[in-house]
Amino acid sequence: MSRLYDKLYRAIQTCPLTENEFIPLDTLHNEITWPAVKQVLPDTFWRRWLSCWDCILEHKIPGAKKVIAILELIGQSDSIEILLLEELTDEDLPLSRKGVNLQSNCGEKVFKSFGTWKPGLVDAFLTKQWMVIEPPLKFDANYAINIELDKYCVLQLAFSSCHEVPKTMSSTAHVYEGVLRPRRQHGLDNGVS
Repeated sequence: MSRLYDKLYRAIQTCPLTENEFIPLDTLHNEITWPAVKQVLPDTFWRRWLSCWDCILEHKIPGAKKVIAILELIGQSDSIEILLLEELTDEDLPLSRKGVNLQSNCGEKVFKSFGTWKPGLVDAFLTKQWMVIEPPLKFDANYAINIELDKYCVLQLAFSSCHEVPKTMSSTAHVYEGVLRPRRQHGLDNGVS
């Protein structure tokens, strides 16, 4: 395994709310860098013979840190270059199935290279993506909300702090109190806070 894999694996935490594993977003920001990614990329024809090829890939890293982390965790670092060139970015997550391929969250992009993967690896990608995706929480003080989340979703990624509120004598529910990350309070759902 690579140094990048080791750093990501050691950073895995468990969400106290959902008991799902996640990687803190600041870890992605700090560890997914061009030098770290360059070490896990295979030595391809294009990288060997086109001096500007690495510059193209390096430029794509900031917008695909979550994607790169997922690929590294499932042992598919050989696919980083292909998927970055296919324009897969963090904004496309979560991916879902479209036949043998995967599509972006809005369905506008289809990533055909997933069609060449073994089904177990595709399943691993679809499961592991939730380790780095902030849940899609949209709040409106004027309306009650009911949010359906994927079973692998990690609520901790949306909150800077979160803890269970002690139960009262008459309560049987588990109630948690949390502080939304500052960027989410202003309606920004992407990026590292």
